[in-house]
Amino acid sequence: MGREARCICRWEGGEGAVKALLETEALVLRGALRRSVPRSDISRARVVGETLRLGLGGEEVSLALGAKAASSWLEALRAGPPSLAKKLGIVPGTRVHVVGKLDAPELEEAVRDAVRASRPSAALVLARVSDEASTRRAADALQAAPPGSALWVVFVKGKTSPFGEAAVRAVLRGRSLTDTKVASVSPTLTAARYHRVAR
Repeated sequence: MGREARCICRWEGGEGAVKALLETEALVLRGALRRSVPRSDISRARVVGETLRLGLGGEEVSLALGAKAASSWLEALRAGPPSLAKKLGIVPGTRVHVVGKLDAPELEEAVRDAVRASRPSAALVLARVSDEASTRRAADALQAAPPGSALWVVFVKGKTSPFGEAAVRAVLRGRSLTDTKVASVSPTLTAARYHRVAR
């Protein structure tokens, strides 16, 4: 999850109250000014008083966030977006059990420094699902993993997905699992984290 604030935005002579969201891939403005700008398009950022000023090509955008929040947002912009591995909670040595084929370079990169593990010793299960059967296999893998393990299921995003978020959720909630977080994997894939329901 990114940062979120209600503030006054000034952009090329326009001004208005917005809800600003600094997401993994973009700065999103909702309200009086509606824009979505890829973070990669932000060429310079600085804090002036209580305002975060951003350069976007030849334009300048100002967000009146307050001094503390402006500094915090500036830090986040300079740090850059977290890696997929970090979003999934994978650090070097994390014991990961993989279900299905990791058919995206982003997924292969995320598990590069992990230790591939069997289900009974996995701290995390990473499953690429595309139908009900593969989603059930993912749930079985989590049930066989140690207590406290997490399941990340990766599927095609969007309303046109042949087996998307609603279908995945229906299968996994039917297996007494609950979703707690989502993470973008690529332009076409998303991931959702599931845990066993506490009893």
